[in-house]
Amino acid sequence: MSTLKRVKKHFPQVTKVVDSKTSILVTVSKADTASGRKKDPEQCALAKACVRQKLADGAIIGLTRSYLIRGNVAIRFNNAQAISREITSFDRHHDFAAGQNYRLSKISPKQTVEAAHLNYIKRKKTNHYDPSKKYQVHKTAYVRTLKGA
Repeated sequence: MSTLKRVKKHFPQVTKVVDSKTSILVTVSKADTASGRKKDPEQCALAKACVRQKLADGAIIGLTRSYLIRGNVAIRFNNAQAISREITSFDRHHDFAAGQNYRLSKISPKQTVEAAHLNYIKRKKTNHYDPSKKYQVHKTAYVRTLKGA
């Protein structure tokens, strides 16, 4: 499933997904933590903080990637490890450490949507990736998942 289709499930008005070229800092308040909902990528404490600080009209916060929605454009960011740990804590115990500056990082050139697509095609051509095999993947339990991921 494409990135745009995943984002459209949450925000149907989005027509384009772009990679961020700059990093931003977000400060989560106690009010954001109190009003946030566990396992909800659109209504968690960090998403509420992004909207409150007017960084975006809406937000989708995943474990490794975040999308800030501005009008009909979704801007993709990498999450710092601290954000991933806080999301796990929030989804399990409704506890997000307030008052910290959390970094949503820019996307590196090797991680752009286009680069990921080219890598996928390259893997298929070199037969290193076999779709018929079942690869064992560890997934962290009791935390959010983005629909279609």
